[in-house]
Amino acid sequence: MGIRRITYPSRHRLKGYYRAVTEFELPFDPVLIKMGDWERESGYRLTGELLDLPEPPTSILSMNDVMVVGVLQMAGERGVSIPGDLSVIGFDNRVFSDHLQPSITTMGLPLHEMGFQAMESLYQMINGNQVQQLKMPECRLIERLCERSEQ
Repeated sequence: MGIRRITYPSRHRLKGYYRAVTEFELPFDPVLIKMGDWERESGYRLTGELLDLPEPPTSILSMNDVMVVGVLQMAGERGVSIPGDLSVIGFDNRVFSDHLQPSITTMGLPLHEMGFQAMESLYQMINGNQVQQLKMPECRLIERLCERSEQ
C-alpha cells in the first residue's frame, strides 16, 4: 500500500478542527482522527473502526458529505441512532445532502465564488499579470434538524 498524502483541503479542515478543540479546551484524542479517501467506502469502514472503540464517539465530523453516506450506512447496520446516539456533521453541502435520511447538518462551500476566483486567477496568469493572493470565501453552516429517536 502506498503512502497516503494529505490533501490541501484535508490539511486545512484538520487544522480548523484542532484549533476549535484547543480554543474550547476540549479533550483531543488522536485515536478519534481517521483518514479517509473522500469516498463512501472509507466513511463506512472508518465509522466501523470508531464504533468498535471501547468508548465510541458520540459525534462524527466527516470531511465531506460523500463519506457521510458511508457513516450513515454503518450506523444503520449497527443499530446506532442518528442523532439519538451519534451526531453527524458533513462538509461540502453536495446536491444530494439535502435528501439524506436522517438529514445531516453540513458546511456549505461557496463553490461559485471559489470557481470565479480560480477563473480570474487563470485569466490573469494567461495574460502575464501578477496573480493576487486569493481570499478564501467563508463557508456557512447548513443546519438540518431531524427528530431525536425515542429509545
